Amino acid sequence: MALSEAFGFEERWLRLLLKAVPSDAALLSAGSLRSQDGMSEAQYKLGGIGNRQVLALRDWAKATGILEYSPDGRCFLSLFGALLLRLDPGLEELSTFWAIHHRLCISADIWFYAHYANAMRLGQFTRNELKQCLREGKKTSDSVLEKKALFPLMQTMKGTMLGTGLGLLVPVGDDAYQRRMPDERRLEGSTLAYMIVDWCVRRSRTTVHLSELMEWGAPGRYLALDAEHLADMLRRIQEKHSSRILSISRTAGLNSVALGDGLRAESVLACGYLQRLEKLDAAVALRRAADLTEQTAGGGNGRLFD
Repeated sequence: MALSEAFGFEERWLRLLLKAVPSDAALLSAGSLRSQDGMSEAQYKLGGIGNRQVLALRDWAKATGILEYSPDGRCFLSLFGALLLRLDPGLEELSTFWAIHHRLCISADIWFYAHYANAMRLGQFTRNELKQCLREGKKTSDSVLEKKALFPLMQTMKGTMLGTGLGLLVPVGDDAYQRRMPDERRLEGSTLAYMIVDWCVRRSRTTVHLSELMEWGAPGRYLALDAEHLADMLRRIQEKHSSRILSISRTAGLNSVALGDGLRAESVLACGYLQRLEKLDAAVALRRAADLTEQTAGGGNGRLFD
């Protein structure tokens, strides 16, 4: 059993992890964690959490794509993780958690998170309805479902901005919850664009029909957007970035989305951060984001801002 099926994670653990890994590649390596000294060091650097929580956090960090591992088992920040460390080290931006949500939904490592995101309807529901939703994702006993799916999902939603901040799972009363439609106060166009570009690039796609983006496992589905809302947001992305990131065309009566040339998904994500941090024009922000992404991917130590 993966320990992610017993514990969720809290954002403060992730903040500490982002800061600790660049100077300690052995922090979450299997070899280090097998020794008492190595486990104690990881617990200390991650805020005094238990050893099983350390192991669970390793699962979650890998599933989000924040961490990658070398063949010898040592860990390092992925390009995504390194950009977060440079642009949002305090994990204060909603865009950071939308990106984490996206990456958990495209990962097969933590089944219950992706199943909830794809299957749970908008609106209010009870704890029992939430359990039934998860039960449809994997048949198991009620006690196992409680301990290995419901508890870690609830812990993660409560311990991070994923739940109330993004509106994915909001407590509204005794054993009552709500999933809210994401709007542009919570979900910015640049973040949605990042998800779509990343989803397409992973499939070696440069064009995609709007209907495909609404299917199970695609951004429209796990964001719980309806087709009209999604199309409207995509048109605004096209207008804001003058089709540099994506464009929509009508082909055979279907909305088709085409990606801009030579886009790197991480550059699209970084563009949104730079627009907010530096108040840059969209075109300037995208150029700066592309430069920053290449610099970060190459391990450069240059300054983030001129």
